[in-house]
Amino acid sequence: MVVGVYLFFEYFRTDSWLFHNTIGLIAIFVLIMGVIIAIPIIKKEIKKNKYLKSPLSEIDKMFGEEFEEYLKYHFEKLGYKAKTTPRSNDYGADLILTKDGDKIVVQAKRWNEPVGNTAVQEVVAAKAYYKANKAMVVTNSYFTSNARNLAAVNNVELWDRGNIVKNLEIDNK
Repeated sequence: MVVGVYLFFEYFRTDSWLFHNTIGLIAIFVLIMGVIIAIPIIKKEIKKNKYLKSPLSEIDKMFGEEFEEYLKYHFEKLGYKAKTTPRSNDYGADLILTKDGDKIVVQAKRWNEPVGNTAVQEVVAAKAYYKANKAMVVTNSYFTSNARNLAAVNNVELWDRGNIVKNLEIDNK
């Protein structure tokens, strides 16, 4: 893009007709390519900033995939390398986190009701599949007592609504 701007200004500095046409076309092409490349990057940054500033009430309105992306950006803010898994055939993990030698699989549940055993079972399977050493389930809701019991015996960390507010440092409104 910088090259395009330079060529654009050179276009007006010289008097040669051939130079004007050639450099003018190159400058326009480079500028257009720069804009085409920059737009998705800018859109991603806008989305990321929106998610990082979203209060708890906004999470409750998200779709599941949005919640996964929301968590990805927040975990990155906490220093994790985070990547989302494929939308289907994810083997029970929505995110894979790495930090300080730990590999953590995360099952994200953006629900309006308490999360039960199934989410814990899925992330336990994902832990083995992805060869992770830690597993967690994160929800904007709460967990059933059965889910808490199963998580305890399988060493699965559970983050409910309160943990999201506390650990991700977001507004509780």
